[in-house]
Amino acid sequence: MKKFLLVALCLISINVSASHIAGGSITYKWITGNDYEITLELIADCQGIIPSNNANIEIASLSTFFTFNTTVNLIGIPQQLNLICASSANQSSCNGGSLPSYKLYSYKDTVTLPSSDSWKMSYEDCCRNGSISTLMTPSSTGFRVEALLDNTNLVINNSPQFNNDAVMILYANQPVSLNYSATENDGDSLTFEFQTALDMSTIPVIYNVPFSYLNPFSSSTAISINNNSGVITATPDQLQVFVMAVKVSEYRNGSLIGYVMRDIQCMVINGANNLPQLTGINGTSNFISNICANQTISFSANSSDADVAQQLSVSYDSLISSASISVSGGLNPVATFYWTPSIADVSSNPYLITLTVLDDNCPYLGIQSYTYQLYVNTCPSDTVWPGDANDDLVVNPYDVLSIGLAYGETGASRTAATTNWVGQYCADWTNYFLSGINHKHADCNGDGIVDTTDLDAVTINNGLTHLKFEEPNHINDRSLPDLTVQFIEDTVAAGNLLHGTISLTDGGNNLADIYGVAVELTFNNAIIDNASLNAIGNGWLNNNTGFINWKKSGNGKINLVFVRENQLGLNGQGAVAEFDFLIPSGVVTALENFTITDAKIITSTGNEVQVNWIGDYVFVSGLNNVININDLQFSVFPNPANDYLTVSSNQNISEIIITNVVGRIILKKEVSDKELNIDIENFYSGQYIIELIVSGMIERKSFIKM
Repeated sequence: MKKFLLVALCLISINVSASHIAGGSITYKWITGNDYEITLELIADCQGIIPSNNANIEIASLSTFFTFNTTVNLIGIPQQLNLICASSANQSSCNGGSLPSYKLYSYKDTVTLPSSDSWKMSYEDCCRNGSISTLMTPSSTGFRVEALLDNTNLVINNSPQFNNDAVMILYANQPVSLNYSATENDGDSLTFEFQTALDMSTIPVIYNVPFSYLNPFSSSTAISINNNSGVITATPDQLQVFVMAVKVSEYRNGSLIGYVMRDIQCMVINGANNLPQLTGINGTSNFISNICANQTISFSANSSDADVAQQLSVSYDSLISSASISVSGGLNPVATFYWTPSIADVSSNPYLITLTVLDDNCPYLGIQSYTYQLYVNTCPSDTVWPGDANDDLVVNPYDVLSIGLAYGETGASRTAATTNWVGQYCADWTNYFLSGINHKHADCNGDGIVDTTDLDAVTINNGLTHLKFEEPNHINDRSLPDLTVQFIEDTVAAGNLLHGTISLTDGGNNLADIYGVAVELTFNNAIIDNASLNAIGNGWLNNNTGFINWKKSGNGKINLVFVRENQLGLNGQGAVAEFDFLIPSGVVTALENFTITDAKIITSTGNEVQVNWIGDYVFVSGLNNVININDLQFSVFPNPANDYLTVSSNQNISEIIITNVVGRIILKKEVSDKELNIDIENFYSGQYIIELIVSGMIERKSFIKM
């Protein structure tokens, strides 16, 4: 243990050799009394000079301006960073090869720091890598990292600890998520920001124009850092070697009590590798959730990769002591997080969970890290979350159905009501949904009445959770009614509208007491102009006694909700609603699948009606003018069909081709007739595409085999 020594200011030990330090940080942990364990982590280029077994840390008092040095000692064996695939390991510069590689060196020691003072800890070395393209004279520019501890009025403080190793190899023209998140054990608030990289003696490095600490490398998209999570997003757009520094500041009761920084050298390379991805919470794009103390929650993050044959792996850091994470097997593993926070975990600061996904690309792996922010609240039973009208822990289109069920009802308003995503107290109203949830939750804006103004909170907070459990997959059952999405056009060209209908049918029988319909369609996001979406519930469910139409489009999904307002259901079947949207110019010609991935049908009492989900396929042409067959009248019936399908045309058909949804040819037949019957009894149930070749041109329709 090194004791506090008063020595002359500016007592600094400098190594003047070219060490090629590629990154590092200083952190500290409180041990007991005034004793702190200091950790120095250095990342060394394996083609440079090997760092020694000890290093000097300068510690300076900010009030007395005295300094002292302490020596930290190497702990364990330096570990090569996991950047290169196993089959290329012998090409690593750490193993005598030519591929740039790096090792992590960890140094520790314990020092005594008297209280009632602020202490700055620093490490310096010379020099940086000469290949850095964003700095002036990098080979003669020093390297410096710092940490601050202000224990003027503190008994205990631990610095933030970075959650994972820095990613140092990036791919050009690939959007990337870089994770600089950190964990702090004292319940203090953390903020993340870019800071200038440092030369010797706290001098800022000099960046080449147009680079700066806020714009540390060339990117085709804005370089941004999330101040709450430390996640950096960008799209490097050229080959480059750059330096980036991130500062993590720590606040207690609004006052700065410390900070740490990480300085990292990164290299952008060419390569056809697509980076692996992780979804947000439960497959969404949302990485933030509010949860309740004493409530067991779980959420999943799904991995994926455009390079479908690559094996992915998912790892995690900074795991909360009472939580657990499981990772499934397979090419695309799923990570599932479990936690039951206690009342002691309630905090206005988020808990950060870091997941890292890797592919097995060679020679350099594709790596991305993601941070999930969890806010723990007390969540008393009388809390209302704006937009979660059915109190199922998530805001989604189903909440519009609950607004419809409680439409026109009044009750207690919320004090200082807001549609911001925060739990707010509200006294119970008189009535309850069938689920036992009080109608106060349908008053999403807190003004004391359920009406169309409450829809805004659903739109604003759509997808936010506090937290939702995954529902089982939907399975078709022939005994159930059908919820069908069907497009009027089987072929549509760029620049034209595509028209669809939503129908509820039950083999010719009326469905009883239907009150609302919610549908989620998933498709290729590139084929829709989201701003052009129109939808109206103009079918049998709307008898002009009050009706809500709600729509939302984005991220490859269309959400549509149609619900009555008068608490009275209707009996009927057939078309419920119509919708349309524009196919933008520039789309790729393809057969597009519109799949129902979620749906809910309710009665006037709030009971859910179980139905089958049937989507549709459309041939989308990237040409602005699709070749049409003049005056062709072409029909396929019955649709859906069971045993036989009849094809009828007013022009002579020369060939018929039937394919399944993945493009496999099921039937190909040359004919010379205007009408024929096709035996489909042995076809599997599902959706098919039938192509008619007439006069050398093609027309397509879809049909369903029951």
